[in-house]
Amino acid sequence: MDPKLLIIPAALIIVGIIVMIVLNKKASKSTGKAQNVMNEYVLNEIPNLNGLNFNVINLLENAVSPEHIWVVAYNEDGMFFIPSKSNPMTQTIKRFEDIKPIFNLRKQIASSILASNKSENIDYVPFASITDVQIEKNKKTIKISIGENTKNLKYQLKDCFGANQETELNKLLDYLTK
Repeated sequence: MDPKLLIIPAALIIVGIIVMIVLNKKASKSTGKAQNVMNEYVLNEIPNLNGLNFNVINLLENAVSPEHIWVVAYNEDGMFFIPSKSNPMTQTIKRFEDIKPIFNLRKQIASSILASNKSENIDYVPFASITDVQIEKNKKTIKISIGENTKNLKYQLKDCFGANQETELNKLLDYLTK
């Protein structure tokens, strides 16, 4: 075996380590940046919140490979769930749009009739309408029941840009357990 062939995997490992270091440095400098970007994003998506006090946090769908994050804006009255996509490199957040083509007519009709939480709408949930909340800290999941419907969410200790969001998470969990 030619020793020159070992140069390629070694170069890939070195590039990977450099990318990890750069992303960690960027995450450490982004403390509070995600909160500011999410606040501006929420005000663009929901102009009625302008001038009101609200908090924001990002949560994930409790799935194996979630397609998007949920930017959650909440105050003492309720929560807004906004399906979004985040880009940690450019530190931007955009609205999630499910644009997967469906070529089968039956599947297309079924998906439009039976649209579940893949919708592109902003959901509002008043705290008074929540019938049950289950928080499993070891699995990092939140189950919010509104009548017959249940929304399964997963939380992270880091926000969508990689900074720590434990204080914002504790605020949300306090609101949900009241």
